[in-house]
Amino acid sequence: MLWVAGKVLVLLGLCWGVCAARADEPAQKQGMRLLVASSLAPLLEQVQNDMTKAAQAPIQIVSGSSAALARQVRQGLVAHFFVSAQESWVSDLEARGFTSLVMPWFSDSLAFVVPRKKPARWKSLHQALKHQFRLALGEPETVPVGTYALSLLKERGLSLHRERHQKVFAKSAAGVLRLVELGAVDGALLYSSFAGQSSQVRVVERFDGKRDPKVMYHIAQLEAPQWSEAQSRLWAYFKGPAFQALVRERGLQPNSGAQGIR
Repeated sequence: MLWVAGKVLVLLGLCWGVCAARADEPAQKQGMRLLVASSLAPLLEQVQNDMTKAAQAPIQIVSGSSAALARQVRQGLVAHFFVSAQESWVSDLEARGFTSLVMPWFSDSLAFVVPRKKPARWKSLHQALKHQFRLALGEPETVPVGTYALSLLKERGLSLHRERHQKVFAKSAAGVLRLVELGAVDGALLYSSFAGQSSQVRVVERFDGKRDPKVMYHIAQLEAPQWSEAQSRLWAYFKGPAFQALVRERGLQPNSGAQGIR
């Protein structure tokens, strides 16, 4: 844990899966590589066998901070798909010629969550922020859930006061969740579907109103020297009914049809 300019910077989740993939390893040996935000890793790992069958190729899931993953693509990491809730990073890869297809994939909402092992004290984020409070957030410069969280606070007219509130930043959504699970903070703002997968946190409030920021994941099919046919088969699987049903089951709203594909 580091103190930087009055903020707490928590180095959790920095290498959440990213370190498992090396750019100098042959793509043929690695198989198809999916670079995904850490919040989506549990969903895709659940269907990894189904993805392998659909693609007819080995699948490697690499999860971590979206910013770190996008940077690795720019630096030459061979990968086949990139998924992020930050559209600007997907668009940046598209502008640089790294993508062949881009699509809004599915949407989510934000949730205020607290550690389950602590007594329930608040019924809303607004109520919680009237007290001394340690709030975990994703680093807004590199973690999309942090960007969405700050937007939510602004839209809701909620202010974080230096004297009363302590912001604890993590390097990935998984890092934010872990802080809550450990009871290291009083609460956090996380994606609803991601938080709902943990038995160690309690969802206090969901923010899915018209004025609340809508979280949208985008998926990009990347230009890669191998597995092009497998990429097409996996893209078809992602748009198919079985995967769409699983997405809905997790509380996510899939993008219908070919809307927004570019």
